[in-house]
Amino acid sequence: MTKKLLQLAAAIALTLPGAGRAQVKIGFINSITGPEAPIGENLTNGVDMAVEDLKKKGVNVTVVKQDDTGKPQIAMSSLETLEGEQVAALVGPYTSANANAVAKLAEHGWQEDGHVVFTAHSLPERILADGDPYRDQLLETARLAASRAGLPDDRWSFAFQSESPTGEPWLGPDILARLDDLHAAGVRRVLVAPVGFVADHLEILWDLDVEARQRAGELGLELDRIVSMNDDPAFVLALADLVRKELAA
Repeated sequence: MTKKLLQLAAAIALTLPGAGRAQVKIGFINSITGPEAPIGENLTNGVDMAVEDLKKKGVNVTVVKQDDTGKPQIAMSSLETLEGEQVAALVGPYTSANANAVAKLAEHGWQEDGHVVFTAHSLPERILADGDPYRDQLLETARLAASRAGLPDDRWSFAFQSESPTGEPWLGPDILARLDDLHAAGVRRVLVAPVGFVADHLEILWDLDVEARQRAGELGLELDRIVSMNDDPAFVLALADLVRKELAA
């Protein structure tokens, strides 16, 4: 997948004014070191293979590589470096879809007046009496993602969503109630990070993109949502790596 992306980036770059047909410079941000290095190695190999293929076709490609070490802040610094290199195109996977998406806050000035709300599907409260760790595990996931993205404690919170009308108490607070509270507290920009889901489906495309966005509009809030992992190559490779480790155990 990364190999195809780089080939596509080179093709697009060659169509840009002043790019010429002899040489093109492409930026590549990846986790060459750090905890995601095994995945990063595969992606880097794909880029190297693409460069060789392009050179065989007479395209002189230079790839400027940046190591983000799996940290969003360093990835953003790498982007600034590549901008200085005046690359014609940029490729690179997410090393952590949730953390890196949240890290975009800094690109748009969100850190000063924005708030991140991590969400997951609610369940009936009775699961707590049964000792189900669902809520605690989600809160820990949110805490780790916020820490990885460098978010202060007062710039993020957690909410549940997609409660069903069964007539019994469900885990809360609900995302709509959370938006009400944030508005009352003076927050004007909200980024929703549904860490309880890995792909776009009804709970994302309706409950968040329609209902939550509608409530935000009524409150005068600016609301955005992180991109779901879906079939992101880095996510698929990470799942495959977990399966291999379990099979080898």
